[in-house]
Amino acid sequence: MNAHRIFIAHSMDDRPFVDSVRRWLEHSEWRSAEVDDPASWAAEGEDARRMIKERIREADSVIVLWSDRAARSPWVNYEIGMADALEVPIRVCVAEGTAAKLPAVLEETELIQLRS
Repeated sequence: MNAHRIFIAHSMDDRPFVDSVRRWLEHSEWRSAEVDDPASWAAEGEDARRMIKERIREADSVIVLWSDRAARSPWVNYEIGMADALEVPIRVCVAEGTAAKLPAVLEETELIQLRS
């Protein structure tokens, strides 16, 4: 049986929030999942958009870490659009205190409230 593969879409400025989600994953049904975190990739000479598309295509799920910073990130919005276009299931973790409204494409997704 292959491990579940998860892609985490987040703002690079939300590291504590990312760590909270990783801890949550360790205690969830996805504890053995392989996690793709763009912040951990070596970006030298790589086409970031191509890498993101490939990794999302390979993912079983995308977890969007939604925060005010993520709302302003063109990369997070690109990753959301790519996951939607590739029809990869999306879950959303909303950072405590986030004022930014979810994009319309995420309004019907499962929301998970975590502390950052």
